Amino acid sequence: MIHYTGILTFVGSLALLVDAFFLIRKKRTPFSLYIKLFILLSWLVYVYAFVVQDYSLRPVYEYSTHGLPLAFKIASSWASGGGSLFLFATVMSLVAIIHERYEDSVKLSLGYDSLILASLALAYMNGAFDYMNPAGITAGVGLNPLLKSPWIYPHPLSTFTGYALIASAAISLLSGSAKASKTLSRLGWVFLTAGIAIGGYWSYLTFGWGGYWAWDPVETAELTPWLVTTALFHAQVIGRRTSYLTQMLAAGSVFLAILVTRAGISPLHSFASPEAATTVVTLALTFILIAEGFTKLGGTIKEFTSLRWTPYRAGLVISYISLMAMFLITFSTLAVPSTLKLAGIEVNVPQMDSGVKFYHTALFPFALMLFASLPLCTLGDRLNWRELSSLIVGLTTVSGLLVYLTFKRDIIWSPASSLATNLVISALLPFVVTGVFSGLGSFTVYLRGRRNFMAGISFLHMAMAVTMLGILLSGPYAYNRSYFKEVDLPVRQTVDVQGTPIRLVSYSYSLYGGMIDAYTPYVGRSDIFRSASWSILFLATDFKEALSGYVRGKEKLSESGMLKFYNQTSGGLLIPGEFQGYGKADVVNMSDGRVLSSSQVLITLRDPVLVSKMTVTSRQNKTSIGVMLLGNFTVDGLSFSPNPSIALNVSLKDPIRINSSAGRVEVKRGTLVFFNMITQRHSMPKFVEGSLVAPDSTLLLDSATLKVGEVEVNLPYVSEDNDIFLYAIFSQGSIGSDIIGALNKTGLIDDLLNGGLSEKMINKSLTPECRQIFPTDLFHCLGWVPMPKLIPEGAKLTTTLDLNGARKEVVMRFDANGEIQGIHGLVAHVVSVSTGLDEVYMVFNPPTVKKRMWSPGYHELMIYYLHETFKGLSTEERLGLTSIFAAAYLKDAVSFENLFPYFVDLYELATGFSPEESVLTTQGMIIQVKVIPYVSLLWLGVALMIVAELFLLALGLKIKEKEGDNTPEGDGNAETWQTPPSPIKDVEGNEDTDVKGDDGDET
Repeated sequence: MIHYTGILTFVGSLALLVDAFFLIRKKRTPFSLYIKLFILLSWLVYVYAFVVQDYSLRPVYEYSTHGLPLAFKIASSWASGGGSLFLFATVMSLVAIIHERYEDSVKLSLGYDSLILASLALAYMNGAFDYMNPAGITAGVGLNPLLKSPWIYPHPLSTFTGYALIASAAISLLSGSAKASKTLSRLGWVFLTAGIAIGGYWSYLTFGWGGYWAWDPVETAELTPWLVTTALFHAQVIGRRTSYLTQMLAAGSVFLAILVTRAGISPLHSFASPEAATTVVTLALTFILIAEGFTKLGGTIKEFTSLRWTPYRAGLVISYISLMAMFLITFSTLAVPSTLKLAGIEVNVPQMDSGVKFYHTALFPFALMLFASLPLCTLGDRLNWRELSSLIVGLTTVSGLLVYLTFKRDIIWSPASSLATNLVISALLPFVVTGVFSGLGSFTVYLRGRRNFMAGISFLHMAMAVTMLGILLSGPYAYNRSYFKEVDLPVRQTVDVQGTPIRLVSYSYSLYGGMIDAYTPYVGRSDIFRSASWSILFLATDFKEALSGYVRGKEKLSESGMLKFYNQTSGGLLIPGEFQGYGKADVVNMSDGRVLSSSQVLITLRDPVLVSKMTVTSRQNKTSIGVMLLGNFTVDGLSFSPNPSIALNVSLKDPIRINSSAGRVEVKRGTLVFFNMITQRHSMPKFVEGSLVAPDSTLLLDSATLKVGEVEVNLPYVSEDNDIFLYAIFSQGSIGSDIIGALNKTGLIDDLLNGGLSEKMINKSLTPECRQIFPTDLFHCLGWVPMPKLIPEGAKLTTTLDLNGARKEVVMRFDANGEIQGIHGLVAHVVSVSTGLDEVYMVFNPPTVKKRMWSPGYHELMIYYLHETFKGLSTEERLGLTSIFAAAYLKDAVSFENLFPYFVDLYELATGFSPEESVLTTQGMIIQVKVIPYVSLLWLGVALMIVAELFLLALGLKIKEKEGDNTPEGDGNAETWQTPPSPIKDVEGNEDTDVKGDDGDET
């Protein structure tokens, strides 16, 4: 069923289809402009549905919620795959309205109609207008936590505008409007450059690792049309057919980029895997446009072979070839996996570490070509071939020397990076630096000569070199996490961080936003919910049974008197006094068990320590409690040389009788070793006046009796009772005993055993059908958790810092829906302090609470969020919510069947949390810090590139381009770099008229 916004848009689509039908028949309708205005109106109505939170529109429910600020409600309209495609169609409609106002062309209108219709069809396929029944829905799922940023406006808007303008340029060219095509391409390049840069800066400030580029597939997809559009500006020196081919490749790559964004191959940007029809449509548009461009391939080859070579032209051609080679590499690594995905074949796309290794290796030769050509592009009409050749040879020599020194490790640019990365920097650096200065010098010369267009081009090349210089010098430090250092920041103490004094003044925790539905979209379907429900059902069934056994075992040990005895002696019980026993003693060699001698002895023990130790044997479910006496022994009646390698096996006719608060112990048989079993130290027995004195030794009790009241028990105590075994398992200082401690502390033991909690959890964790077959087919019943449907949107930790004398608020966020979706809800706060061209990059995260060695710990924002959300919830709902967060937080570290103890650990932390006793108060916080050198050059270079291209664009709109040869060497006052004479003959020698621009101008 389609939402009313979809019906409205469908009406506009039908009108576009009718308009296209008449245009195909070479007839114009008077309503073309109004139809596109209607599409814009449909978009406004669509956005309004997000503003008023109309949950009958499914994307409103899935990507927004009523607690969002208005700015994010509007932005959530393009957060979904379908919504972003509708945005693209809207931008395309706006471009069409403006363009068609100045240009009346049937082909142009038909092209716009076709692309707008295709984009709207893609929006429908990706669920932009899906209807859902809003009955009972009071809150949405919420916005992805990483998208709650002001950058959600400039990045997608500039990127999609760039895409639309580049695609519009191809339409314009197909319709014969070459001048408009050139203007649209330049404007599209400006928007796309801004979009890529803003996206990189957004990543830089959001993810908290300092990287602005990770070869994520969507990043690579954005770069692909940028590379080919940049090549387009250099293609014009070759000829109009080459420009035509390049323009079509640029437009085709736009639709590939649109596909990659929602093809599910990006870990950072994917919305959802597309329907097969989406892939078919986008790939079809991609390859149709590319195929149209390749119809001019023969003419392109002819243009290359007929070029009049000059240094300036050579520089532009080399730049074109290198850019196109980089485009083909990036395009193929995206197009092939996207095509194979349609056939059901999964192919890994290079990204992150694998992307660095692959793309840096593959693109390096062509990047070297590109920057080696910069002196030709900037100085080509100022220096001759001989002078330029000498410059290139000199730069190559310097580059080779730097590579050699780097290979010998005499020069290392980035110590934590690979040798290959350092070699790339050494090889490129001389050419890039020369590009900066040659561009700046040419800009100055051209500006003085009032050759404004050439000055703008030189400035653009200089800005590109500055950008690349920033990337070379900052990239390894920005990407590599090993440069981070941890700095302790105690409360109200000033700490020097890379020359910047910082003091943590205060902090506060709070919930924020409205309520979100964190249940409906995932229950029964999410792997995180399945993992969580396993823990809940395990607690309610198997663990409850084990807990019952633990309690019974405790009662049995208590009835036998062993529990009291063990509790008092497990840590050692000192018994003052002197105790004696008489009997036979065998002197035994401990290495081979040989009896060396036997005699009747009197054993005297002074101030012994009675110690018991519990051990378990899992295979037999056997529990043993061994007992020993530690102290100073005197043995009368022995005659042998003292030796630590011997022991005495004693059988006492007159037992050693010890009365203690733990009970009366009678020792009948034991083994005396000259060794302290607690401190693990040997004693030094010796004869003193005919008696063997053995200080600090141990008597291991082989046969004894314990009498507690009227109950008598044999020692060592051995039991194969399963209940006693369970008690032993849960009381041995292991994970099990920690779980019991947590359940006791939170009061869950009584609830589980006596309060009906298990039954409540089972009833709320299983569907009625599953309850009938439970527990025989448990795995297929997983995915239901007894948690509340609506929960708070998130929590934030606000810290006030004194940063170099100025107050600054640092806010860390935790978004519940992000955690439950499995993308993690914690959003760190990044503070970047400029120190000249370098930046001190500081990442602020909430402190981590870790109380047990085996637990990874949890950050306090999650613990605080659960603590506050628990208020008003039932016990089973608290447990369900905790299990979800534990499963999400540890999804990559702990398998679902081992999650249970970690979930109980988180529940205890959340139950007992107090913001006033935060780790921030006791220990302060830890910030991660690294210096990223020369990164300011990157941001400066991109800004200068945009300024330069806008200057060229404005200049081009004012100046009527000259026909004929306008190369710098042909006309000193030329304001363009367009070189081919007009008309150009095709390969067969016939005049090519289908690529003509307005008034016969070449493309």
